[in-house]
Amino acid sequence: MKSRPRSRSAVEICLPLAVLSIACASSVTTRLFAAMWMCIGVACLGERPLRDFPRDGIDLRWQFGIRAWILWCFHMAWWPWYVRADIVRAMHTLRRRRPPIARRGRPGAYGETGVEPRKED
Repeated sequence: MKSRPRSRSAVEICLPLAVLSIACASSVTTRLFAAMWMCIGVACLGERPLRDFPRDGIDLRWQFGIRAWILWCFHMAWWPWYVRADIVRAMHTLRRRRPPIARRGRPGAYGETGVEPRKED
């Protein structure tokens, strides 16, 4: 039996924008952090129209007017969710490309690093 996706409430959609607004109002440091978070989100997701984002449980009235801007901020605040496959792929790539010194303690590392083990006297 398929379950219908639950609808998102207005509070749930407005919450990321409210948190970012409070962060900007509280101090300069959190304002910089919030600005960097949104800039990274825009850089990762690019300039996308709202119709390209998933509409799971979001009412159609949120696609137009000022609500569209609030919905766009919601999607920008949750940017890691949309690029999670790319983040996982990048982490796997970074793990494979660790420098030899980082792999030295692993079993079988002698053949991988080319460094001879110390001889015990």
